[in-house]
Amino acid sequence: MRSAGPSVLCVFMVALGLSGCAHESIERASLPPADLEATQAAKLGGHWTNLTRICVDPDGAVVERSTKRPSGDLVLDLLYLDDVAKRRYPKRRSQECRDIHFEQDFGVDRGGGRAPLRAGEKTDKSVLVVMGRALHKPDPPEDRLASIARSEDLAGSIFVNRTIFCVELDGTVSAVKTLRSTGIPRIDAVVRDTVAEWRFSPFEVDGKPARICSEARFNVRFPG
Repeated sequence: MRSAGPSVLCVFMVALGLSGCAHESIERASLPPADLEATQAAKLGGHWTNLTRICVDPDGAVVERSTKRPSGDLVLDLLYLDDVAKRRYPKRRSQECRDIHFEQDFGVDRGGGRAPLRAGEKTDKSVLVVMGRALHKPDPPEDRLASIARSEDLAGSIFVNRTIFCVELDGTVSAVKTLRSTGIPRIDAVVRDTVAEWRFSPFEVDGKPARICSEARFNVRFPG
């Protein structure tokens, strides 16, 4: 989709060699709906964000692009990289680099994966029902998260993680797996380690001890 073109003010500033219009795109490629719907993000639902770094040469073409902060869905991140590669910006005196913040809302959280079940077992339980039987449910340790935030420069960021797990007959947790990644593998690992430590009162289905599976959702916030 092509816009009508830069504003008069923008043209004037570019003529003077100023960078005040560096953030105004003359040409933007929209993300194809079919490609978006094919992503894991679309299957899982929810709100997804991405930070993409681009560098624009003096002619206005994007010559460098990289994912600075991933969404958690590699395919979605690649779509964003394809999008910025097609953009054209006003001419400038020298190369300039900037970050582009993408947001995509796929509606309410949905399923998309289940922890493995054994033959004849019952499937997942309501999250509220499962959490209501928790005996030991620590949060992800702040010191480990703080260490990641410092090394990854994540101040001011918010990440969403969805992790699936099963509760065994004795109340211990098994089959812990990341369903929705934060895009930062180290954060996902901390969450999995935390969930693996949880303990529950054993469940019964139809009056018999049962292994059940469920999901936990985490909003990981790092102060700015």
